[in-house]
Amino acid sequence: MTIPLQLNYLSKESEKEVDQKEGTLSQEEESIECELCFEVPNRAKELPCCRQNVICSLCARAWLAKHRSCPFCRRHLSSQVRHLGIADSAVQKVVDTLNVACPFSVASCPWTGRRDQLPSHLSNECVVAKEPTSNIPNIADFALDEKWYYVDRRSRRFSTASDSVHSQTAIDIPQRAISARSSLVHDHGMSDQLSAVGSAVGLVRDRSTGAAGTQEDNGSETGSEAERINQERERALHDHTPLWEQVQSYVMTPEEVEARQRRRELAAQQLEADQVEQTWLQRKRSMLIGLGIIALLIILITVGYFLKSR
Repeated sequence: MTIPLQLNYLSKESEKEVDQKEGTLSQEEESIECELCFEVPNRAKELPCCRQNVICSLCARAWLAKHRSCPFCRRHLSSQVRHLGIADSAVQKVVDTLNVACPFSVASCPWTGRRDQLPSHLSNECVVAKEPTSNIPNIADFALDEKWYYVDRRSRRFSTASDSVHSQTAIDIPQRAISARSSLVHDHGMSDQLSAVGSAVGLVRDRSTGAAGTQEDNGSETGSEAERINQERERALHDHTPLWEQVQSYVMTPEEVEARQRRRELAAQQLEADQVEQTWLQRKRSMLIGLGIIALLIILITVGYFLKSR
């Protein structure tokens, strides 16, 4: 079974064919999907208190940035776990063996293989990945389609309807469950999040079409308008799918990759500086408490000696 990283096949298959594949795909992924976003993780993690629960690295990073407790059992997590990260799950070995399609299958790359072989393929074999960005059609749209696909797949799993047209109630219930669980990490429901992204992408697409029409009518288009449209499109899709960051890294220029790496290094240095400052504040607080206790003992001894001398 091949799990498509870009789900372009959905537009080529009928509803019935997708339903037939649904059962196999769900059974294969059910035991290894992240329990917060319900997606197969690129990197599976586990918390020390709930090793039986799988969480993806993206959800783990987002959760630990805002909380000090486990999202499953609510136990307090030590600062070492929060700052140094959590260990890979044993499930990662299973994830690495899954068959996946190349993210550039949208541009006719036929490769499929083990997930852990994908980086090697993209670096050495994938011709499409080395082509100019303009030759890769609608990568952002397919990244968004993947997010919609997982919501629909989760809805189908919970639905008890036997026919292919599920009732609106059967779909709304699991989507509300997804929204409630996803809001633990993303601060708002997945359905609302996806609706906002879809609206933003539609708005950007409409503006792009309008800009193209203006170009035909007027014979020119300002560079600032085109740049603004591209920025809106990236902002609409940024962080709304784990695949988007991966795809974005493939199509970025070397200068952009270097700049992003510098930002990450600065963020890591800032985190380290914050940890050092926090440690110093804790030591300073302990020293002040110790000095206060010593001063109190001296006062008690002095008062006792004075009373005894009288």
